[in-house]
Amino acid sequence: MTNPYSIKIAEVYREPEADEFFFLNDPYRTTGVKQLLEWLEINHGFEITPIEKRKIKSLVINDPLRYASGIKIKKR
Repeated sequence: MTNPYSIKIAEVYREPEADEFFFLNDPYRTTGVKQLLEWLEINHGFEITPIEKRKIKSLVINDPLRYASGIKIKKR
């Protein structure tokens, strides 16, 4: 799970909302994750929206990992 204090969203550090998820790599370019997201949209009525890359800035102290992608999931 993403540490909520390590993500900067739209110029302000804040906790991610319950429906926001962050990844080190683009989930739509990761085999398995892409299919899972598509399955949730098609079969269970979820709307999955990418968070614009320019809105994500990752700050992890003493850790080289950077969260580069994010998605927001809503039930239709």
